[in-house]
Amino acid sequence: MNRQRQSELVDAILAYLSSHPQAADSADGVLRWWLGRHEPVPTRAEVEEALATMVQRRLLRCVVLPEGTVLYSCDGSRRH
Repeated sequence: MNRQRQSELVDAILAYLSSHPQAADSADGVLRWWLGRHEPVPTRAEVEEALATMVQRRLLRCVVLPEGTVLYSCDGSRRH
């Protein structure tokens, strides 16, 4: 994915979290609910890449649930 596309997705996710700071969801949930109106519609791979970048940059945290589902949410140490 190119940098501009990734930046657009990161910005869209941060905008969603600005309005919904308690949100937590899987990559599929992020695609469906957080980015549901984003155009052009991102692929799951694009969303996963943007989420991984955001975790790496400590913009998001991820938690793996016992059954293996990965949830993404605001990093409580940052304000959006």
